[in-house]
Amino acid sequence: NAETEAETITSNRIEGVHEQTVTADSITPDTKGGKYEVDARSEDIVLDKTQDKNITLTYKHYQYAVTTKGDAGVASLTETKVYDKGDNAQVSFTLNEGYQVKSVTDNGTDVTDKAKSGTYNITSIDKNHTVVVTTKKIKYTLSVQYIFPEGQKPATGFENYNESLDYGTQYDSYV
Repeated sequence: NAETEAETITSNRIEGVHEQTVTADSITPDTKGGKYEVDARSEDIVLDKTQDKNITLTYKHYQYAVTTKGDAGVASLTETKVYDKGDNAQVSFTLNEGYQVKSVTDNGTDVTDKAKSGTYNITSIDKNHTVVVTTKKIKYTLSVQYIFPEGQKPATGFENYNESLDYGTQYDSYV
């Protein structure tokens, strides 16, 4: 997303001779550390000791949004924010209890390995970014093993088993 802003550069007086031509290209633009780019320049001027004259530079100011989205397993997430071209951004997130990261994507590209710790960094922003955090419930296996004193195991009804459960799931035993 580029916004165009016109800005008239007022600097020290240009030294020269009456009727000397000053080219717009000879004016060094202030790009604010690369956050602006010159889009257009006014025409060259001819110095005239009887008039004030300006050279106008029109800049494009590039700004990009970093949009963040998370599913029900995400407890908190950095809010969507607009950054200047070339800035760095950090997206941070925390998960609800019982959840783990399934994936983190940036504009559809998997960046999970760079973000598993709950922080994802974007450097030298030059386009819009959409960061999506997807979670899954933590799975665990409940292993039930019946142990009886030697010789006292009933003949039927007590078989060892495993039960796959989501974190926080209520377990109803077979007995």
